[in-house]
Amino acid sequence: MPKIKMPRSSPALDMTPMVDLAFLLVTFFMLTAQFRPEEAVAVDTPSSMSQQPIPTENLMTIIVDSAGRVFWDFTDKKVRSEVIREMAKRYKFQLSEDQIVRFTNLNAIGIPAQQLPAYLDLNSPTERKEVDKRAAVFRTTTPTTSCSIGSA
Repeated sequence: MPKIKMPRSSPALDMTPMVDLAFLLVTFFMLTAQFRPEEAVAVDTPSSMSQQPIPTENLMTIIVDSAGRVFWDFTDKKVRSEVIREMAKRYKFQLSEDQIVRFTNLNAIGIPAQQLPAYLDLNSPTERKEVDKRAAVFRTTTPTTSCSIGSA
């Protein structure tokens, strides 16, 4: 008996579900991505030839700009909330829980402690940027420098 030859046809593949999935994934990653917040002050850091890697956790960063303003930041959010609570006790001002959460999520801050509650009440980053430009915490003649201090 002779074999019957079946005509060859290419398989049909609908690409619509795959394209839909690709767009859903792109949309998901775009909406969940956390972009790096804008720095309070632009700092030109010198190049380093250190043999030891710089720690990335439990850091306090202190930035002094050319106008002598001091900005400080912590990498650990728990430490940030504890620091703001201690500052409120030490400098005798009151903060709401909303202000503490806002402080915890902000970037580097460089204003006098007494102005901190009003600064935390500002809603837009442009308002905060204007206050950052006007605030002078600590005057020094040192040029712009940056220093990171790791804690054990």
